[in-house]
Amino acid sequence: MELNKSRIAKRYASSFIDVVKQTEYKPLLTQLESVCELLKSHPELVKFAQNPLIDLESRIKVVTEVFTPLKLNEIVTNFIDVLLHNSRLDILDLITFFYARMVRRKLKESLAVVYSVTKLDAAMQKRISDQLAKIFNTSITLDCKQDPALIGGLRIQISNKIIDFSIQGELQRINGALKEEG
Repeated sequence: MELNKSRIAKRYASSFIDVVKQTEYKPLLTQLESVCELLKSHPELVKFAQNPLIDLESRIKVVTEVFTPLKLNEIVTNFIDVLLHNSRLDILDLITFFYARMVRRKLKESLAVVYSVTKLDAAMQKRISDQLAKIFNTSITLDCKQDPALIGGLRIQISNKIIDFSIQGELQRINGALKEEG
């Protein structure tokens, strides 16, 4: 079932990116992410939007009213309308994930997931992004996440590469070395 949802989400993301101009890739991604956040904080809205016992026009009207404060671009509004008509609003987060990946590919960017104990300020994020861009010779987009288990330092994941500068990682390396020595 999940594989099927992924396949469907990829098709929607691909169709969406086909109708979007390159200059709109990132602003529309931001809007899609805002919609996803709103849906995560109100899961009952997705259930309502998918309820076949309520007529479609009523569902569209309510969902449109809820999204009005977000001031969505017409393309995003129309896309959500298509999802509502096809009872696919429940996979918008997956569609957004695939769309973001397609945007990065088209813009020749890489995503680096940076794990740290505390929230990184903008200056630190810029330094990390600049250093990674030099190392990997590509534009880098950061996704910063907090992980108290690291104790200190950073763990960075880019594609299938992991750069571990965390205290937790160092302790694991020391532990492994001690076990090898017997």
